[in-house]
Amino acid sequence: MTTTKPIGIQVIGAGLPRTATSSLQAALHQLGYHPCQHMVSDVLRDIGGLGRQWTQAFQARDKASRHAILREICKDYRAIVDAPGCFFVEDLMEIYPEAKVVLGLRKSPEAWLKSYKETIGTVRYNYTWYSLGFLLPPVRWLWNFTLYWEKMTREKFHTSVPTLEHYHRHNDYIRRVVQKDRLIEFEPSQGWEPLCKFLEQPIPDSPYPRLNDTKQMQTALLYSHFVGAGLWGLTGLALFGVWKGIDLVLR
Repeated sequence: MTTTKPIGIQVIGAGLPRTATSSLQAALHQLGYHPCQHMVSDVLRDIGGLGRQWTQAFQARDKASRHAILREICKDYRAIVDAPGCFFVEDLMEIYPEAKVVLGLRKSPEAWLKSYKETIGTVRYNYTWYSLGFLLPPVRWLWNFTLYWEKMTREKFHTSVPTLEHYHRHNDYIRRVVQKDRLIEFEPSQGWEPLCKFLEQPIPDSPYPRLNDTKQMQTALLYSHFVGAGLWGLTGLALFGVWKGIDLVLR
Protein backbone atom coordinates (compact mmCIF):
# COMPACT_ATOMS: atom_id res chain seq x y z
CA MET A 1 0.00 0.00 0.00
CA THR A 2 1.40 3.39 -0.98
CA THR A 3 0.75 6.65 0.82
CA THR A 4 0.63 10.11 -0.72
CA LYS A 5 3.59 12.21 0.32
CA PRO A 6 2.71 15.75 1.46
CA ILE A 7 3.56 18.36 -1.17
CA GLY A 8 5.46 20.75 1.06
CA ILE A 9 5.79 24.53 0.80
CA GLN A 10 8.35 25.74 -1.73
CA VAL A 11 7.52 29.47 -1.72
CA ILE A 12 6.48 31.59 1.25
CA GLY A 13 4.85 34.97 0.62
CA ALA A 14 5.93 37.25 3.47
CA GLY A 15 4.24 40.45 2.31
CA LEU A 16 1.39 41.92 4.33
CA PRO A 17 -2.19 41.89 3.02
CA ARG A 18 -2.70 44.60 0.37
CA THR A 19 0.76 44.03 -1.16
CA ALA A 20 -0.66 42.47 -4.36
CA THR A 21 -0.86 39.01 -2.78
CA SER A 22 -3.62 37.80 -5.13
CA SER A 23 -1.47 38.75 -8.10
CA LEU A 24 1.47 36.92 -6.56
CA GLN A 25 -0.70 33.85 -6.02
CA ALA A 26 -1.73 33.89 -9.69
CA ALA A 27 1.91 34.34 -10.73
CA LEU A 28 3.06 31.41 -8.61
CA HIS A 29 0.30 29.23 -10.03
CA GLN A 30 1.49 30.15 -13.50
CA LEU A 31 5.05 29.21 -12.55
CA GLY A 32 3.96 25.77 -11.35
CA TYR A 33 3.58 26.34 -7.60
CA HIS A 34 0.03 25.08 -7.54
CA PRO A 35 -1.89 25.09 -5.30
CA CYS A 36 -0.87 28.28 -3.52
CA GLN A 37 -2.83 29.11 -0.39
CA HIS A 38 -4.37 32.58 0.03
CA MET A 39 -6.84 33.83 2.62
CA VAL A 40 -9.51 34.80 0.10
CA SER A 41 -9.40 31.76 -2.20
CA ASP A 42 -8.73 29.13 0.47
CA VAL A 43 -9.21 30.09 4.12
CA LEU A 44 -12.46 32.05 3.79
CA ARG A 45 -13.93 29.21 1.73
CA ASP A 46 -13.05 26.60 4.34
CA ILE A 47 -13.80 28.21 7.70
CA GLY A 48 -14.54 24.88 9.38
CA GLY A 49 -11.22 23.44 8.18
CA LEU A 50 -8.42 25.88 7.39
CA GLY A 51 -10.10 28.71 9.28
CA ARG A 52 -10.34 26.64 12.45
CA GLN A 53 -6.74 25.44 12.07
CA TRP A 54 -5.39 28.99 11.63
CA THR A 55 -7.25 30.04 14.77
CA GLN A 56 -5.52 27.18 16.59
CA ALA A 57 -2.15 28.34 15.20
CA PHE A 58 -2.74 31.84 16.57
CA GLN A 59 -3.66 30.39 19.95
CA ALA A 60 -0.76 27.91 20.20
CA ARG A 61 1.96 29.06 22.57
CA ASP A 62 4.60 26.34 22.27
CA LYS A 63 6.53 25.88 19.03
CA ALA A 64 5.98 22.13 18.72
CA SER A 65 2.18 22.48 18.79
CA ARG A 66 2.24 25.45 16.44
CA HIS A 67 4.48 23.65 13.95
CA ALA A 68 2.24 20.57 14.00
CA ILE A 69 -0.77 22.75 13.18
CA LEU A 70 1.09 24.61 10.42
CA ARG A 71 2.21 21.33 8.82
CA GLU A 72 -1.41 20.22 8.70
CA ILE A 73 -2.51 23.57 7.24
CA CYS A 74 0.12 23.46 4.49
CA LYS A 75 0.21 19.74 3.71
CA ASP A 76 -1.63 20.06 0.38
CA TYR A 77 0.07 23.23 -0.87
CA ARG A 78 3.24 24.16 -2.75
CA ALA A 79 3.14 27.84 -1.81
CA ILE A 80 1.44 30.21 0.61
CA VAL A 81 0.84 33.97 0.41
CA ASP A 82 -1.15 36.67 2.21
CA ALA A 83 -2.44 36.39 5.78
CA PRO A 84 -2.42 34.48 8.01
CA GLY A 85 0.70 32.82 6.57
CA CYS A 86 2.70 36.05 6.39
CA PHE A 87 2.55 36.26 10.19
CA PHE A 88 4.20 32.85 10.62
CA VAL A 89 7.16 33.23 8.26
CA GLU A 90 9.81 32.26 10.82
CA ASP A 91 7.90 29.10 11.72
CA LEU A 92 7.31 28.20 8.09
CA MET A 93 11.01 28.63 7.28
CA GLU A 94 11.93 26.18 10.02
CA ILE A 95 9.35 23.65 8.85
CA TYR A 96 10.34 24.04 5.19
CA PRO A 97 14.09 24.84 5.23
CA GLU A 98 14.38 24.80 1.43
CA ALA A 99 11.49 27.18 0.79
CA LYS A 100 12.20 30.59 -0.71
CA VAL A 101 10.63 33.76 0.65
CA VAL A 102 9.03 36.55 -1.39
CA LEU A 103 8.57 39.82 0.52
CA GLY A 104 5.86 41.62 -1.41
CA LEU A 105 6.04 45.41 -1.27
CA ARG A 106 3.99 48.38 -2.47
CA LYS A 107 5.52 51.27 -4.39
CA SER A 108 5.60 53.19 -1.10
CA PRO A 109 4.53 52.63 2.51
CA GLU A 110 1.95 55.38 2.02
CA ALA A 111 0.46 53.46 -0.94
CA TRP A 112 0.09 50.38 1.26
CA LEU A 113 -1.62 52.34 4.05
CA LYS A 114 -4.00 54.02 1.60
CA SER A 115 -4.95 50.66 0.08
CA TYR A 116 -5.45 49.15 3.53
CA LYS A 117 -7.67 51.99 4.73
CA GLU A 118 -9.79 51.88 1.58
CA THR A 119 -10.40 48.12 1.84
CA ILE A 120 -9.70 46.08 4.98
CA GLY A 121 -9.69 49.22 7.10
CA THR A 122 -13.30 49.98 6.24
CA VAL A 123 -14.51 46.89 8.11
CA ARG A 124 -11.89 46.61 10.86
CA TYR A 125 -13.75 47.11 14.15
CA ASN A 126 -16.77 48.16 12.07
CA TYR A 127 -19.65 47.00 14.24
CA THR A 128 -22.23 47.75 11.54
CA TRP A 129 -20.46 45.44 9.07
CA TYR A 130 -20.00 42.78 11.74
CA SER A 131 -23.63 42.95 12.85
CA LEU A 132 -24.96 42.73 9.29
CA GLY A 133 -22.64 39.86 8.43
CA PHE A 134 -22.79 37.98 11.73
CA LEU A 135 -24.73 35.10 10.18
CA LEU A 136 -21.93 34.57 7.63
CA PRO A 137 -19.13 32.34 9.03
CA PRO A 138 -16.39 34.14 7.01
CA VAL A 139 -17.39 37.47 8.55
CA ARG A 140 -17.23 36.08 12.09
CA TRP A 141 -13.85 34.49 11.35
CA LEU A 142 -12.46 37.70 9.82
CA TRP A 143 -13.55 39.66 12.86
CA ASN A 144 -11.65 37.33 15.18
CA PHE A 145 -8.69 37.28 12.78
CA THR A 146 -8.33 41.07 12.99
CA LEU A 147 -8.18 40.76 16.78
CA TYR A 148 -5.42 38.14 16.58
CA TRP A 149 -3.57 40.27 14.01
CA GLU A 150 -3.71 43.30 16.30
CA LYS A 151 -2.61 41.30 19.33
CA MET A 152 0.33 39.74 17.49
CA THR A 153 1.40 43.12 16.08
CA ARG A 154 1.38 44.78 19.48
CA GLU A 155 3.35 41.94 21.05
CA LYS A 156 5.93 41.65 18.28
CA PHE A 157 6.28 45.20 16.96
CA HIS A 158 4.85 47.38 19.75
CA THR A 159 2.58 49.24 17.37
CA SER A 160 -0.94 48.99 15.95
CA VAL A 161 -1.99 47.42 12.64
CA PRO A 162 -3.12 50.32 10.41
CA THR A 163 0.09 52.32 10.70
CA LEU A 164 3.19 53.00 8.64
CA GLU A 165 5.22 51.73 11.59
CA HIS A 166 3.56 48.34 11.26
CA TYR A 167 4.46 48.15 7.56
CA HIS A 168 8.08 49.13 8.19
CA ARG A 169 8.58 46.92 11.25
CA HIS A 170 7.03 43.85 9.63
CA ASN A 171 9.26 44.21 6.56
CA ASP A 172 12.37 44.88 8.65
CA TYR A 173 11.57 41.79 10.71
CA ILE A 174 11.38 39.65 7.55
CA ARG A 175 14.72 41.05 6.34
CA ARG A 176 16.23 40.19 9.70
CA VAL A 177 15.01 36.60 10.07
CA VAL A 178 15.30 35.39 6.46
CA GLN A 179 18.72 34.54 5.04
CA LYS A 180 19.61 36.81 2.13
CA ASP A 181 19.95 33.94 -0.34
CA ARG A 182 16.39 32.81 0.46
CA LEU A 183 14.75 36.25 0.16
CA ILE A 184 13.61 38.53 -2.62
CA GLU A 185 11.91 41.89 -2.12
CA PHE A 186 9.41 42.15 -4.92
CA GLU A 187 7.09 44.86 -6.20
CA PRO A 188 4.68 43.85 -9.01
CA SER A 189 5.70 46.69 -11.35
CA GLN A 190 9.06 44.91 -11.68
CA GLY A 191 7.34 42.23 -13.74
CA TRP A 192 8.33 38.60 -14.16
CA GLU A 193 12.10 38.85 -14.55
CA PRO A 194 13.37 39.27 -10.96
CA LEU A 195 10.83 36.80 -9.54
CA CYS A 196 11.57 34.14 -12.16
CA LYS A 197 15.31 34.59 -11.77
CA PHE A 198 15.00 34.17 -8.00
CA LEU A 199 12.82 31.07 -8.32
CA GLU A 200 14.88 29.72 -11.23
CA GLN A 201 11.86 29.49 -13.50
CA PRO A 202 11.42 30.45 -17.17
CA ILE A 203 9.73 33.80 -17.84
CA PRO A 204 6.14 33.40 -19.13
CA ASP A 205 5.09 35.08 -22.36
CA SER A 206 2.03 36.71 -20.76
CA PRO A 207 2.10 39.93 -18.67
CA TYR A 208 2.51 39.68 -14.90
CA PRO A 209 -0.97 39.18 -13.32
CA ARG A 210 -2.93 42.07 -11.85
CA LEU A 211 -5.76 40.92 -9.57
CA ASN A 212 -7.83 42.07 -6.60
CA ASP A 213 -7.24 45.79 -6.93
CA THR A 214 -8.86 48.25 -4.54
CA LYS A 215 -12.15 48.48 -6.46
CA GLN A 216 -12.53 44.69 -6.59
CA MET A 217 -11.92 44.41 -2.85
CA GLN A 218 -14.41 47.20 -2.09
CA THR A 219 -17.03 45.43 -4.23
CA ALA A 220 -16.50 42.15 -2.36
CA LEU A 221 -16.88 43.85 1.03
CA LEU A 222 -20.02 45.68 -0.10
CA TYR A 223 -21.43 42.37 -1.33
CA SER A 224 -20.97 40.88 2.14
CA HIS A 225 -23.07 43.77 3.52
CA PHE A 226 -25.97 42.95 1.20
CA VAL A 227 -25.78 39.18 1.74
CA GLY A 228 -25.63 39.61 5.51
CA ALA A 229 -28.56 42.02 5.51
CA GLY A 230 -30.52 39.62 3.32
CA LEU A 231 -29.89 36.72 5.69
CA TRP A 232 -31.06 38.79 8.65
CA GLY A 233 -34.19 39.68 6.68
CA LEU A 234 -34.91 36.03 5.89
CA THR A 235 -34.28 35.09 9.52
CA GLY A 236 -36.71 37.78 10.64
CA LEU A 237 -39.36 36.54 8.22
CA ALA A 238 -38.85 32.96 9.39
CA LEU A 239 -39.20 33.93 13.05
CA PHE A 240 -42.28 35.99 12.24
CA GLY A 241 -43.77 32.98 10.45
CA VAL A 242 -43.07 30.72 13.43
CA TRP A 243 -44.63 33.24 15.80
CA LYS A 244 -47.74 33.56 13.64
CA GLY A 245 -48.02 29.78 13.42
CA ILE A 246 -47.83 29.40 17.20
CA ASP A 247 -50.36 32.20 17.60
CA LEU A 248 -52.81 30.43 15.28
CA VAL A 249 -52.38 27.12 17.12
CA LEU A 250 -52.99 28.68 20.51
CA ARG A 251 -56.16 30.52 19.49
